[in-house]
Amino acid sequence: MFIKKVTNKKANTTYLTYRLVRSKRINGKSRHINILELGSLSNIPLNKHKELAKKIEKFINGASLFFKEPDNEIEELAYYYYKKYIKRQLNKVPADTNKYKADYLTVDVNSLEGLESKEIGREWLCTQAIEQLGLSKFLSEDLSWNNNQIAVSMLALLGRMLFPDSELRTAKWLKENSAASELYYPDSKDIDRNRLQTGSVMLYREREKIESYLSNKISDIYQITSKYILYDLTNTHFEGKMKLCDKAKYGRNKQKRNDCPQVTIGLLTDENGFCKKSRYYDGNVSEVETFVNVIADAKQDSQQARPVIIMDAGISSEDNLKYALSENCDYICVSKSTHSDIRKKLDKDNLTVFTNKAGDQVRTQKFSQKIKYEKQDEQKTLDETILYVETNAKKAKEQGMFEQKRQRFEKGLEDIKASLLKPRGPKKTKNIYERIGRLKEKYSGIANAYEIKIIEKKDKPIVEQITYVYNK
Repeated sequence: MFIKKVTNKKANTTYLTYRLVRSKRINGKSRHINILELGSLSNIPLNKHKELAKKIEKFINGASLFFKEPDNEIEELAYYYYKKYIKRQLNKVPADTNKYKADYLTVDVNSLEGLESKEIGREWLCTQAIEQLGLSKFLSEDLSWNNNQIAVSMLALLGRMLFPDSELRTAKWLKENSAASELYYPDSKDIDRNRLQTGSVMLYREREKIESYLSNKISDIYQITSKYILYDLTNTHFEGKMKLCDKAKYGRNKQKRNDCPQVTIGLLTDENGFCKKSRYYDGNVSEVETFVNVIADAKQDSQQARPVIIMDAGISSEDNLKYALSENCDYICVSKSTHSDIRKKLDKDNLTVFTNKAGDQVRTQKFSQKIKYEKQDEQKTLDETILYVETNAKKAKEQGMFEQKRQRFEKGLEDIKASLLKPRGPKKTKNIYERIGRLKEKYSGIANAYEIKIIEKKDKPIVEQITYVYNK
């Protein structure tokens, strides 16, 4: 075997590539049989090509290498192309193997030699799922990606699924621990963080087309029809300043990292948990403001004429609910209203009682009320169903939250009382009222249950004593 130089022309551009070939005499004439494409070999000097071809041939023929040099660049590259050759040979095996008769051989297990030991189980499982979805074929045929782009993107995707870390550490994992590179072969044997970032960016730029394809493909595979659409938002923050990212904004952070810029992610899934659509918003966006896009996406992806959107209380404002009805969408959500009039109708002695799958007792009662909305400049009225739900676990949780707020509110009052005993603590009546006002604003849900009395000194606007009583 030897390495042959090949001149290629494309779009008025001439470039060189190399192939591993062997000579074979056919009909009395010597012919070159292509064994493997080697790419540009830009990092290997010409005087090393013969050595590279010789080492690849030894791997293919199973010859023992008595003088191995693990750190030698030529030997590592030869082993890389050998693995590529093995995969090419496996791909030549016909899919229908039933027509071949079984041929059993006895193998001496003591004669087996392992060159490397890497993980392949999870990688192979994920690759099977990717191929069953036809993602690689879609990228090739519909998006016109070449084999190198597909390979790099699939390795980036496997890294996100199996080793969700930085691109730098993911590249190290692919090189040292994972055999994912045995399944996808990019042009170069080196997979570094820059190539993984490139693959991720390519997938993101075609995100809408890929999501639409996968949604339809999953519906075909499982024969499911989506009626219920679940929608929620979350955020992810960055440690850096992210000055070049327009969507990175400071906002309310669920991890209490309000000092970091963040982006907000909105996700639509069906009732089976399959992703239908995703969107990225500014880090300081309000949940309510994203609802128009939700309705458009839900109507596009649902196979039902009137889909049902399930959302939490942060999105279910009255305007959004009316907008959903005007767009022929129903909804299920947690009510943001106190419904004091309905609570008065509640009959706790005649609740519908049943046991859920967890074995907990659930007590419910159903109510109905009218809701008015506009549809194409026409006033409409619809019966809205409200379901009161009561469980022991939820009741205990609410009592625990209420007790925690009560303790914190009383601690705040005690801190204000303690400041009256300090020599330089604030004692003026105006300052004390301001502090109590801020405390009431912070714990508005519990403050109204307290009766607070402030006693001033005679003829002086200075607070002498504070007393409070909790009225259950």
